[in-house]
Amino acid sequence: MPFAPAVVERTMKVQEVLMQAISGQLTWLQAEDILGWQPRTLRRWRLRYRQRGYDGLWDRRRQQPSPRCAPVAEVARITRLYREQYAGFNAAHFHEFAQRDHGVTLGYTFVKRLLQTAGLLPDAPPAGPPPPPPRAAPLLRRAAAHRRQPPCLARPAAHRAADVDPHHR
Repeated sequence: MPFAPAVVERTMKVQEVLMQAISGQLTWLQAEDILGWQPRTLRRWRLRYRQRGYDGLWDRRRQQPSPRCAPVAEVARITRLYREQYAGFNAAHFHEFAQRDHGVTLGYTFVKRLLQTAGLLPDAPPAGPPPPPPRAAPLLRRAAAHRRQPPCLARPAAHRAADVDPHHR
C-alpha cells in the first residue's frame, strides 16, 4: 500500500534534517529544534537510519489510514446536505434528521465540529465567569439580625456572690 502524501513529505523532511546533522551542517540540538523531538527520539531515529538506511526513516505506523477516518465523500455529502436542505438547523436537530432520513452514520460530535469548521454553524460561546452567588433579600437579612442574641453581660457566679455578701471573701 502506498504511503499518504503527508507521510512522504514528513519522511523527506526527517531525512533532510538528519543528513544535514550527520554531515555537520546542523548541530544535533538544531536538528532537535527543527523536528520538535526530544534527544532520545533523535538518537533512536539516527540509529534506525544507520541500521536500515533511508528505508528506516519511514514511519510504519502511518501506512494505513485510521479506521475512524471519515470518507471525504461522506463529509462533502453532509456539508452539502446542510447547506441545501437544513440551513439554519442547530447541530442536534440536523444530526437527528440526517441520521433518520439520509443514513448518516457519523456521530453527533463529529458532525457538529464538521459544520463549525466549515463555517456553517457558529462555535459555542466561550464560557463566561460564574454567576454571582445569590444574595439574601434585605428583609431576610433584617430578620436574621433579630434572631441574633446580644452578648452575655451577666457576671460570673464568683462575682455575683461577692455582690450579695460584702463580708464574703
